[in-house]
Amino acid sequence: MCIRDRYKPWYLRPNLRLDDADPKNVLFISMHGYGYSKYSFWFYPGGGPVSCTLRRNVGNTSEKDEIYPGGILNIPMEISATRPQWRNALRSKAFPRINEFRPDMIFVSAGFDAHEEDEVGDGMGRLIEFDYTWITKELQKLANRHCEGRIVSVLEGGYNLRGGLLSPLAQSVNCHTTQLRSRSREYYKEPTPEELEQLAKIDEKMEERRQKCKEAEEQKHSMKDKGLLLSESEKVLIVGNSKYDGSNHSSKGDDTKSSEHERSKDVEAADMTESLVAEKNDNGCAEITEEQLVH
Repeated sequence: MCIRDRYKPWYLRPNLRLDDADPKNVLFISMHGYGYSKYSFWFYPGGGPVSCTLRRNVGNTSEKDEIYPGGILNIPMEISATRPQWRNALRSKAFPRINEFRPDMIFVSAGFDAHEEDEVGDGMGRLIEFDYTWITKELQKLANRHCEGRIVSVLEGGYNLRGGLLSPLAQSVNCHTTQLRSRSREYYKEPTPEELEQLAKIDEKMEERRQKCKEAEEQKHSMKDKGLLLSESEKVLIVGNSKYDGSNHSSKGDDTKSSEHERSKDVEAADMTESLVAEKNDNGCAEITEEQLVH
């Protein structure tokens, strides 16, 4: 972002007359990715970390500045940033600044291209649709505390439409708008440093469990595509033949033994998949999103 003449962008439009105190009444927060993706060039618009923007005098508004807590807050996130790191940045930087600013209205530029399956962002954001529910809920808490719940949300980014209503964009928008329609009556309470540390640990643990679930699902689908995942009826048939007709099969030569050996390998593969699914359930993957919404 380029700011001319010390946070007075209206100088670009001579016919627009605003008071010099207006910058104190506006807080602009930009949370964005930066870095190089293996699938593209530098992430648009090619910015860098806070230290880089400060050298160009277009960085964050300092606490010593007269317009603080208004002004600008840039929160650049590296390409390697994880979902817990995004949440921690919001909790420790964005939300406290909004709370300090005490807005009369909150405008949300709702960009969903930070989703891990978005094609334009190349997965740089690594967020999932339920993260947008959580972000929206926290903004509602801030709006309830300071501006009687006034929030205006405008669609910005999000480009993966494959799957229609089940696409990453559709699911993210649904999570965002559903939370907005909930008309939450909760109020924001700024977390203490100890609470921030505890929440960060919870997020890390939950993300680790989600990744385990994701890997189990991918392995399950891979085995299914290769024909290694058997239905319950197929497993019963194979095990039944091995149990009751094993003596007959053993006398039919090497070909039969080889075939039965392959079938036993299939049963073993199916059992392994079942154990992965069981582990997935034991890890509480189905409850992850509900727990995330609490925090």
